[in-house]
Amino acid sequence: MSKQKNLITLFVLTLILAAIGLGASIIYSDYLYNPTGGFVSFNITDASNLYPEPGEENAGISTDENAEQIMQSVEAWASSNDVTILFKNGNIAGCGYSGHSNWLENNLRFEKPQNTSLNGVFVSDDPEVQSAYVKDGILLPDIAGLEILNTYKSDDLPPILAGIDFLYPIDISASVEGMYFVDTDDVGELLDLFESSGYIVTDVRQTYSLTVSSILELAKKLVTDSFLSRAVTFAMIGLVFSFVYNVLSLYRDNKRKLQIHHLFGLSKKNILFGVSVISVVTLLIAMLLFRIIIMSGLTYMPVSDLNNITQVVLIMYVFLALLVNVIGCSKLMKQL
Repeated sequence: MSKQKNLITLFVLTLILAAIGLGASIIYSDYLYNPTGGFVSFNITDASNLYPEPGEENAGISTDENAEQIMQSVEAWASSNDVTILFKNGNIAGCGYSGHSNWLENNLRFEKPQNTSLNGVFVSDDPEVQSAYVKDGILLPDIAGLEILNTYKSDDLPPILAGIDFLYPIDISASVEGMYFVDTDDVGELLDLFESSGYIVTDVRQTYSLTVSSILELAKKLVTDSFLSRAVTFAMIGLVFSFVYNVLSLYRDNKRKLQIHHLFGLSKKNILFGVSVISVVTLLIAMLLFRIIIMSGLTYMPVSDLNNITQVVLIMYVFLALLVNVIGCSKLMKQL
């Protein structure tokens, strides 16, 4: 019965470790995974659309009268900081841009010699796009009448511009709401600009470097960001507690049995070796189970990100195993 109980406990420990890894992968995908490479991305929503006045709940999205002024301020910020901003609004097939770094020059392939001034409309060379939007060198002649600065090749575009039919200067946008992508990590002033204009900033994604300050910032977000983040955080804490409790219970339940074996010649060194083998096997099985789950579940992530998650989870597993086994073994050795 004791062996069966030990096997059941080890099986439960394996599942707990796998669950801890899955919790870590949720945190990574929600806060650390950045699908836009070197860009910081965030979403801007008009607060009045989220919290309408009584009687306006069913009203359509209104045109922002201050959009032009706000977008001009965004353009001015990009210019003063020498950065590129890309702006996507789900209602428009194009992408707004403010190109003050060399990102567009490095990632767009032009059919014609590039102008010295990167300030105009760019259109895809796709024949369907040309026939739908362009006439006599003018984009959307019956609606906007924008003169085309250049034409770019639609094949081999960077993922962030995949499916984009045209690019237009961000300061002529009639809408502020949408997704923004900025090729710098220093976006605090830009976010303040939106928030001071009555907009809500959500879903901020950027590439974190593992420093003490970034870890503390992430920990703060996990307990303050949303109900879901708090639920994941406290679930992770509960799983870690369950892992520690169950391992220490194994030591307690097998203490008498190990004392008897020690009296009949089983050395402390062999006991430590057996504990180490059992711990390593448990970690490897949990790691394999976790890897299978994320490889089949997080298919939208590149392999490099999945490998990063695996490495972090493996470090967590090793740290937890060392911590709890050191505590358990030190108590056990004193009682033998």
